[in-house]
Amino acid sequence: MAGFLYKSLKKTAAKFPDKPILVYEDQSLTTTDFLNEVKCCASFLKKNDFKKGDVVFNALGNTIEFCALLYAANALGVIVIPISTKIKIDGFSNLLNQLMPKLVFFDDTVQPFVKDLLPVEKRISLRLFSDYRAYDRLEIEDDDSVTGSDTAVIMFTSGTTSAPKGAMISNDNLEAAAAAYKDGLKLTADDSTILAVPIFHITGLSAILALFIDLGGTIYLENRFHADRILSLIREHNVTFLHGSPTVFAILHSECLKGGTGSLPSLRSIACGAGRLNEGIIRSLNKLFPNAQIHSIYGLTESTSPFTIFRGDVSKTEKCQSSGTPSLGAKVSIRNENGQELPTGETGLIYIAGPMVIKQYYPVTEATKKLFSGEFLNTGDVGYVNAQGELFIKDRVKDIINRGGEKVFCPEVESIISNFPNVVEVALVAKKDNLYGEVPVAFILTQPGAEFNADDFRLYLHAHLASYQRPVEIYYVQELPRT
Repeated sequence: MAGFLYKSLKKTAAKFPDKPILVYEDQSLTTTDFLNEVKCCASFLKKNDFKKGDVVFNALGNTIEFCALLYAANALGVIVIPISTKIKIDGFSNLLNQLMPKLVFFDDTVQPFVKDLLPVEKRISLRLFSDYRAYDRLEIEDDDSVTGSDTAVIMFTSGTTSAPKGAMISNDNLEAAAAAYKDGLKLTADDSTILAVPIFHITGLSAILALFIDLGGTIYLENRFHADRILSLIREHNVTFLHGSPTVFAILHSECLKGGTGSLPSLRSIACGAGRLNEGIIRSLNKLFPNAQIHSIYGLTESTSPFTIFRGDVSKTEKCQSSGTPSLGAKVSIRNENGQELPTGETGLIYIAGPMVIKQYYPVTEATKKLFSGEFLNTGDVGYVNAQGELFIKDRVKDIINRGGEKVFCPEVESIISNFPNVVEVALVAKKDNLYGEVPVAFILTQPGAEFNADDFRLYLHAHLASYQRPVEIYYVQELPRT
């Protein structure tokens, strides 16, 4: 049988044949339309001699063509490597040497160096690739050649160490991730969402695209993230669900402050991954989206996006820093540096296991093998589990500020700072120091036009932060840099 992505699309098209599934610029594709596009794309791949296990680079960005290539490749057992449209020539060259793709599909953003690195027969531009629609539809055979354990996608991430490595995401991983989100967020085919985060990252590919095609919900696909456009789409189409990082929601919040946007009542659910929302942003989201439940998500590329989900509304609880409980089939273990499990409530390294967690990295090395302990993967994150089974993230090991041996957990300090009146956003970073090695420095964005007393703020920091946690320098900025 085909891979999970293709199977889920075929199932959804049979159930909701005329329902809009992908809306992009002036295109609106029903599930049947998109299935037919995928079949034409599969025919294109077949006629170019693609077979199970071959590798294709997908550098088409947030486009219909990216989606069609992903699903067509999955139908045939072809492994997709999603490539960032922001990749530079050195990174791209390294991936080429590691994986030797049969063909590279690219858009204009990476065109200059793709042409320098690859012969014409090994590359195809977005403009030329669009011609796949002229191919006859390939009816995908139901056989046993593509299995759940087969790799569907390899997504490169710095992840748990500094060296980039490929998370080998299987069909089973993708299916488990979709099931976890459906169970944890109670989404249905009546829901709609916006995919404006990069589709070549795990949130875009798994937590939005794959999930909503499996659900039969409508996706408004955007080539770039523009806050004013996102807010307009929500209002115009009564969008019900948004998934993004704290950065995404901080940008939306800032846009609302500038434009005086009123509340958007259609949104009923927000999922926030890739970090924790601070309490200041949570309060602002409550005003902007008054009917939305806010769900914090802890996950990573290696867990195909979801691992823990806060199933209630995190803004309506005192545990607003909780990342929730393990999602469907997931298991968490908190361990010390020697890999020994720690008691409930003690802080240590977060190990994860479950059907959504990858089994290995590409390439397989001694260093990556050591990250696995039986069925568990060492995430490199630090946290603890309380008596109710909720996971609390303290920090990533590489992001902890080590001030003379005392550990400063950035999210914890940022959350406390964000509770001071008229603080909109905070970023705590490390600065080298001759005495302590590292010391914390804060960059703070305050609400435009609002009164802010710096002296009162310093008194607040002294009352709420230990001496080693307090920023040695504070910079008031008009905008925080985004990555």
